[in-house]
Amino acid sequence: MELKNKVVKGVFWSAAERFGMLGLQAVISLLLTRWLMPDDFGAVLVLTSFSVVANLIVDSGFAQALIRKQDADATDYASVFYLNVAVALVGYAVLTAITPLIAGEYGPRMIPLGAVLFLILPFNAVGLVQNTMLTKEMNFRALTKISLTSSTVAGIVALALAFTGFGPWAIVAQLVLYSLCRSLMLCITRRWRPGAPFSWTAVRDLFRFSSKLFAADLINNLYGSVTQLWVGRLYETTQLGLYGQATKLRDMFVSSITGAVQNVTYPALATLQDDAQRLKASYRKVLIVIAFLVFPAMAGLIAVAGNMFQVLLNPRWMPAVPYFRMLCLIGVMMPVISVNANALKVKGRSNLFLRLEIVGKALFVGALLVTIRSGVAAIIWGQVVCSGVTMLLGMAVSGRQIGYRLGEQCRDLLPYVLLAGAVWGAATGADVLLAGVNAWAVLGVQIAAGAATYFLLSLAFRVEAWRDVADIVRGLAGRR
Repeated sequence: MELKNKVVKGVFWSAAERFGMLGLQAVISLLLTRWLMPDDFGAVLVLTSFSVVANLIVDSGFAQALIRKQDADATDYASVFYLNVAVALVGYAVLTAITPLIAGEYGPRMIPLGAVLFLILPFNAVGLVQNTMLTKEMNFRALTKISLTSSTVAGIVALALAFTGFGPWAIVAQLVLYSLCRSLMLCITRRWRPGAPFSWTAVRDLFRFSSKLFAADLINNLYGSVTQLWVGRLYETTQLGLYGQATKLRDMFVSSITGAVQNVTYPALATLQDDAQRLKASYRKVLIVIAFLVFPAMAGLIAVAGNMFQVLLNPRWMPAVPYFRMLCLIGVMMPVISVNANALKVKGRSNLFLRLEIVGKALFVGALLVTIRSGVAAIIWGQVVCSGVTMLLGMAVSGRQIGYRLGEQCRDLLPYVLLAGAVWGAATGADVLLAGVNAWAVLGVQIAAGAATYFLLSLAFRVEAWRDVADIVRGLAGRR
């Protein structure tokens, strides 16, 4: 019962963080897209392609290893902290040294932008252990306050810079200030200092588990970074900006929902790693709840994308609509892939997680080589197909580890696929019937039609996840 209470409270605060961030980021992103050009976003995205991989190397999977290790001690935490900071400082030096090479391909403005942007490496490293501690303690209330405060400060500064004509510096300032504020608040909130000495033994012990996760994440992020760099190189940074913003808008929705549940369930279910029956039942609940929330949301976004972009964004962003729709198809599969990946992590099968990542990214690279010269749309369609194959492989492999077979998962997901189809049909039908009407009015009717279909069908057929979500809401009302 204590674990259930922690999960319910954790879901509430994690959801508050995610949806608070969603609303805040939506306002900031909409204003930035009105004041900045796609080329500005593309330029910064080139640099973040390098910083994302570098941040991954700084963490090296140690955060997840510490969460999973139930008896982690002061030496473990201190050793990871020292290693994170040292690698971050080396990473910053290396990235700033190679920035002139990046500038040779993408323009001289990359040099000063990179020198500032890459500061996120040491800034992030200082707060990584404290963030891990709060996550392991399931103190998502504190994490929510930290994230929202940091986003607000960074967003206000970014908007001021964008409005006064600083171009890509507005985006750089937002990223760096968010990182700095978040780490400072983590250090203040979780008053921990690395009192123990550094221990290679502790690092090696943790790295036995984290190394496979690190390698898998590195492969995944390298693929994403290389894709972005090639798009920017072959189709110029304007196309990269359109692609990047479409991806960001998609992720604002899907990551908010998936992350709210995933952030809580991984540390919670790590405590059930040796109880096969409870682990399977709990993972099944997580899977269907996420599908219930994400599948119809993505279907609705696909249907309303045209009118949404028209009324909310600057007309220069309309070419990103087809990219956004295709990326939402991938968004349908992302939570299923994440849930099954977590199953392997909880069971300690980081080796299988790595093998799946290698196979999956080999498929993605093959598709990229085939589609790279055919345009951005062809590249994304290749990603859609590969995501589907990767999802099915992950369901099959992780399902065997927890006794939750592929056929069972497909049967459990089918009602939510059909529900998503109904939502898409209702919203698309409204768009067709109201062709030529004011876009604001059509968008409102589309949202109303999709939402009504979603709730009425959920009630009429008494879908299981509807009851689970209702139980969570009732639990939150009684425990806040």
